[in-house]
This record gives sequence, C-alpha cells and structure tokens, in this order.
Amino acid sequence: MKNPVAVAGLVLALLLPRVSAAEETTTGPAVVAAAGAPAALASWPATNRVIRLGLGHLQRHYTEYDDQGITVDGIFDEERGRIAGIAGLVRWQGEARPDTRLGLLLEGELRIHAGDTQYRGYLIPAGGGAWIPYNGETSNLIIDTRLRAGLVLCCQRFQIAPFVELRTQDWYRDLNQYAEVYWHTAVAAGVFAQWRLGGRWVLEADAATGHVLLATLDAPFDGFPQDLGNEPLQSLGAGLRWQAGDRNGITLQWRRDELAYGKSAVVVSGMYEPDSDTVQESVQLALEFPF
Repeated sequence: MKNPVAVAGLVLALLLPRVSAAEETTTGPAVVAAAGAPAALASWPATNRVIRLGLGHLQRHYTEYDDQGITVDGIFDEERGRIAGIAGLVRWQGEARPDTRLGLLLEGELRIHAGDTQYRGYLIPAGGGAWIPYNGETSNLIIDTRLRAGLVLCCQRFQIAPFVELRTQDWYRDLNQYAEVYWHTAVAAGVFAQWRLGGRWVLEADAATGHVLLATLDAPFDGFPQDLGNEPLQSLGAGLRWQAGDRNGITLQWRRDELAYGKSAVVVSGMYEPDSDTVQESVQLALEFPF
C-alpha cells in the first residue's frame, strides 16, 4: 500500500454518493412529544454534527532499545514527560438509510503538543571508550492528524460504527546537541460506540489496531536521513460529553496510543537508528459547537 491517502480517498468516494439518498429520510426518534411528556432525544446525526476545540496534555514515554549488549538495562535512551497541547475536531454523521439503518460517520482531528520531556541516555566519547550516562531535557513539538470514515448502525440510545482511519505524526525532537525529525503515516481499523446515559450525557469509546507506514528519521546535523521499520500500532479512547439544549457542549476525553519503529536498515558513519516504541496518553477538555 504505497499511497494510503489515495486509498482513503477511494473509500470516501464510494461512500459519499450514499449520503444524499440517506438524507431524504430520517429514521431517528420522533421529535414531537405529547403534552406533559418528556422531550424526545435529539437524533444521533444532530448530536454528532459538531466542531470541538480543546486544551489538554500528553504524557509521553519513548524508548530506544539496545540490541548490542552495550548498556546494562538494554536501553540506549528514553524520553518521559508531560507536555501541553491544543486540539480541534470536526465530526459529521449522516442520516441512516431506511432500508439498512446504516449511516455515514466522518471525522477529522488535529492535535498539537509542545514542551520539554526528561531525557535519560548516554554520551559517546569522540575518541571511543565507555559510554557516559547523561540526563537532560528535550524540547518537543508533536503534530498528530487523523481522518476517519465509518458506517454507523443507529439505535435510539446506542450506536456502533466500524471505521477505517488514516493518521500522520510529525515529531520534532531537539536534543540540544542536535535535532531529529521523525515522521510516519499509519492506517488503522476499529470500532467506535456511543451510549446515551440519560439526560444530556453521552459516553463514547473507540478501539483500533493498525500499522505504521513510511516511517522516516531525519537528523540534518549528522547527515542521517533514514527509513525506519514499519511496526503495528494500537489505540484506545473514551469520552464523556454533556450537551446543552442548543447542543453546545463540553467533552472530557482520554486517549492512549502505542506504536513502534523498527531499526534503520543502513548504518551511516557507524550510526544507526535502533528499534523503539512510544506510549502516549492524552487528556483533553473541549468545547463543542454544532453546525
């Protein structure tokens, strides 16, 4: 799969023609209540046509592994720390088709986190010899994007949506002595679900598994552009939403992502990029606005 963007575009092109037909009929719950009866629930498409803007933080743990037996603990270096961030999300759900009860769900998200993490690793003497343990701080800028397309099976209080997803991540890592830029795209498939808890509360959760693609590392100072090995990834997410009568709302969201890079195939001046993995957890508080 050399061009995942083209694949995602093809999927959307196949699905979008169904939307106009689906819009002609609404199969959501009735919106007229008898006198004295409680107001009916908003339809799921009305609930999920929102723009979300949020603030939060990212807890990140990055580890590079020693496969040569040089270090005592088998780790070349690692980064740990919590960094602040902002995020924006657009979600749109179409009306369900009357014959299948299926609707289209589209979602796009941008997250940007920046700040310092704690570095633990080694300094390598220019003339050779034993590696010297070193602790310091690393400046980070991490940009994540995500595009999702799913088919929703709608019920009044519950709905579930299998989906496919395209992701990218740019990580700008300033180690003081030099800088590195990591980039990858990824494809994933998973399931998204929502439950109405009563009143104006909605609980949502998703789980996905996929694969990193086209992972690269560029260290300009060392003249070290490298392709990295592509490894699996997994993610979990959960959110609690409260919506006012006009559908403006607040969401508290948690997300955990795990991914890995394989070591570079080429050694440059005795250097190579080792196997690594990343675990990141984010918490975000966001405002929602309907459209």
